[in-house]
Amino acid sequence: MELQYIAFKWCIELSLDRLSTALEQLSLRPAPTKRHEWSRSVGEHIMRVEYRPQLSTKECSFLWIRWEHPTGHTDKNAFDRLLADWFFTMSQYAPVNVYWMQAVIGATDFRSLYGYEETSPKIWTKEDNPHRFSFYPIRSGFYHFEVRCKEKMKAIQHKRYSIWLEELSNNLLGRERPDDQILFDLTAAAG
Repeated sequence: MELQYIAFKWCIELSLDRLSTALEQLSLRPAPTKRHEWSRSVGEHIMRVEYRPQLSTKECSFLWIRWEHPTGHTDKNAFDRLLADWFFTMSQYAPVNVYWMQAVIGATDFRSLYGYEETSPKIWTKEDNPHRFSFYPIRSGFYHFEVRCKEKMKAIQHKRYSIWLEELSNNLLGRERPDDQILFDLTAAAG
């Protein structure tokens, strides 16, 4: 499994004007050619933040945060610290809610996913209260993976994104390991 990018859709109870101060604090710079987009390079990776004016109001700003490598070989581990800093800094300004996580994954061999059900042709889903997981092809060898709350506009547990991606990776390799084993492996590797 090769990770192309990771993205989160989130909302903060701040206007765009007040949000700009927080973005500067995180060393994000406005994109020279795109309005409402900021970015920051970390090594060869890029973190992009895009403001969504169609969804936002004066009191609440909806944004996408995206982590990617220009060649498509994205390292999710390099994103952990940056994401933690991001949410810590943003939460100092106002409440933050994460509604959706998505990732695009390159995989050469596709196996039926353990615990997932093919709900419509080539779309596999799984529900794990309160989350709903979806996995489907977007083009040859590439798949879209997303996590949402089953109830619309309810926050997901975004801090578990590494576990979700690790579980998916093991699943694509044909391993049927429960979440607890993956969590144990991640904890043991970090310690």
